[in-house]
Amino acid sequence: MKYYDYEIKPQKETYEVRQLDCLMYDDSWTVNNSWQLGFFSVRGNSKRAFIRFLHKQGIFFKKGRIIIDYQDGGEILELQDRKTKEPLFVAIYSIV
Repeated sequence: MKYYDYEIKPQKETYEVRQLDCLMYDDSWTVNNSWQLGFFSVRGNSKRAFIRFLHKQGIFFKKGRIIIDYQDGGEILELQDRKTKEPLFVAIYSIV
């Protein structure tokens, strides 16, 4: 009987990226409109892949200007302005 050593690779995750237009309403942000920018897949650090995807689209931010908030156990990554907490972009876990 032969045993094989193999490594189980983590499942590849796919995210849909959307740009958000939000309005302040009753002390919270409400999404007014959103536009799909595309999809990215990742096996490791989804936050890093999200930023890399935005860089490939030509979207850059000043250092210390943004934060990424994980929601629903990491299924939604929300990129926010650090000072106002306004959502700018969102990456939504999707099954493609």
